[in-house]
Order: sequence, then C-alpha cells, then structure tokens
Amino acid sequence: MFVTFSPTELGYASDILLIGNDSPGEEISEVSLSGVGVDSEPPPDELIQEILDFIDDSVAAGDLSGTGSGNSAENRLNALKNMIEAAGDLIEDGYYEQAYDQLESAYKKCGGESPPPDFVVGDATGGLAGLILSLMDIVELLI
Repeated sequence: MFVTFSPTELGYASDILLIGNDSPGEEISEVSLSGVGVDSEPPPDELIQEILDFIDDSVAAGDLSGTGSGNSAENRLNALKNMIEAAGDLIEDGYYEQAYDQLESAYKKCGGESPPPDFVVGDATGGLAGLILSLMDIVELLI
C-alpha cells in the first residue's frame, strides 16, 4: 500500500493521515504529511487552444498580422494556425516527437529569426513565440 499527498493550492500545505483498521482494540496511527503545491501546466490540448485563441485575439486587436502582400498575409497566418492545429493532432495521437518538430517549425515562423522568414509580424509575436516555446517544453517531457 502507498499513499500520496499532493497539495492542490500553491505553497506549503500539511495534514494528518489517520490509519486504522476494523480490529477491536487496535490504535489509530497518525502520520504527518506535508508538501508544497506547485503551479502545474495545463494539458497540451488546452495549450493548443490557448495559442489559437491568442492568435485570433491578437489579430482582432491589431497586434498580429500575417506577412506579405495581398492574400499572402492571410495565407501565411492561416498556415501558422494549421501548423499549430497539426501539432495538437499529433499530440492527441501520441506522436510527441513529430509534434515537437511541428511546434519548432511554427516557432521559427514567429521567432524573429531569419531564415526562415516569419509568417507573422506585430507586437504580439513575442507572446506567441513564448506560448509555443512553453508547449514545446511540455511536449519534450512526453518524448
């Protein structure tokens, strides 16, 4: 038998575990438990949706747009969203290495480094790149 203690709040937490049985005359044992609740990352599928929402909200606010002239800008923005959605599908199917590679490619399209040329520009590109990197860190742990 084993027992785990996982605080659900941030910071230090403690409690007492009472151990007993049905036998008459047996004492109840007390075991002190303590631990530190930490910030946990949301599941990857929630982060995928968070990134897609961030893109949509940033575009609506005028803080993010696709690069290029004419339809190229919208097409590049949509291509970036498709890359992120594809990474989500790969994660869902358990293909973590491929999902990581897909996210890395998406990051390179908004990371501000050239080559390759970025697919998006605007004040929100740094935030978008940061969200993608955070998800890459989580996926890397699944590999």
